[in-house]
Amino acid sequence: MLAFTGIKKESLERLTRKGVIVLEFLSFVNVRTASLLEKGDRVFLTEDVYEELDTHTEGIVGEVLEVRIAPSRVNIDHIDEVEVQRARVKVKFVSFGRVKEIEEERPAVTVVILDRALVG
Repeated sequence: MLAFTGIKKESLERLTRKGVIVLEFLSFVNVRTASLLEKGDRVFLTEDVYEELDTHTEGIVGEVLEVRIAPSRVNIDHIDEVEVQRARVKVKFVSFGRVKEIEEERPAVTVVILDRALVG
């Protein structure tokens, strides 16, 4: 399962409350992760940053409903702009989970489901 890291706590709370949200990513690691996903894939979402991802990291397991990646212009200092890739991923809440193992192809992880009653 691939992992999205560094997600704001408020976004994760909104996902558990609403059940479905759209997450927007500009970071290279998360945009790359999004580019590897297809509708129906399961993903692990955590507020821990990529460099701190380890066993016992807790987060949410979600199901990918839609992935869109497109170029976007971003102001870097109120004068200059750069073009970056922006990923928008629509995710449905599935369960809470915890990393059991980090696979060699980071940011792929093996996740232990913490709340099986929510798994669909």
